[in-house]
Amino acid sequence: MKNSPWMRCFIGGVAVLLIFLYASTALAFCGFFVAKADGKLYNSSSRVIISRSGDRSIFTMANDYQGEVRDFARIVPIPVIPKREQVRIGDPEVVNRLDGFTAPRLVQYLDRPCREEVLQYEVW
Repeated sequence: MKNSPWMRCFIGGVAVLLIFLYASTALAFCGFFVAKADGKLYNSSSRVIISRSGDRSIFTMANDYQGEVRDFARIVPIPVIPKREQVRIGDPEVVNRLDGFTAPRLVQYLDRPCREEVLQYEVW
């Protein structure tokens, strides 16, 4: 009875259930905007580029905010405090170009090579 298929199935099911119950949850948070209490700050879109090479990560953020720049701040939680020289204002064209590469496209292909090959070899 120890090696019965039902017992193995039961033990496997219990193992899977325990893994789901005790697995840690992955949480992510992209940050938030901060403005004065009476400040009028509007953001219609945010774009983020994350690139990673080895143990180095680069976050590029583009926000389409409207309002006074001196009243604007963005809080982004990251695991380390960056040095002043690590924070730069980048070229928005880089974000626009990458956004163009990743935009969804509707493409229709009218190529039918298989049908032509079948017709070529059909000799009756």
